[in-house]
Amino acid sequence: MEKYLPYITTLIAIGGFVFSVFKFVDLKQREEKRLNYENLNKLISNISGKIYNTGKVEVIISEQIASIYQLLEFKKYSSIILPFLNYIKDCPINTDPKSLEHINEAIEYVESKLNSHAGQIATSGLCPSSQ
Repeated sequence: MEKYLPYITTLIAIGGFVFSVFKFVDLKQREEKRLNYENLNKLISNISGKIYNTGKVEVIISEQIASIYQLLEFKKYSSIILPFLNYIKDCPINTDPKSLEHINEAIEYVESKLNSHAGQIATSGLCPSSQ
């Protein structure tokens, strides 16, 4: 048994190292997932017009559009980008022709980036002030 002791201790050390590597990778993945979730919440708050962590509603069109561009980084949520843009475009608060022009440019850009039919999702009636 004593002649196998160096092999056994080496295997235990390797096992501990492998376990540590797996725990490290798992920890990094969880941290990345948490950061992505926080960033997504901030983007959604900006898009909806809320100021993150305060609950105040202040519609800033440029921040909404910039947040929608950033939302392209989250491939999992790409199907909601065009409905958000259409929602912002259809709200009566957006009467400035320059804002509408920028929104239309954003819609064209997102459609070209996504190359999908995600824009076919109905968004009519979402804007509360249009009801």
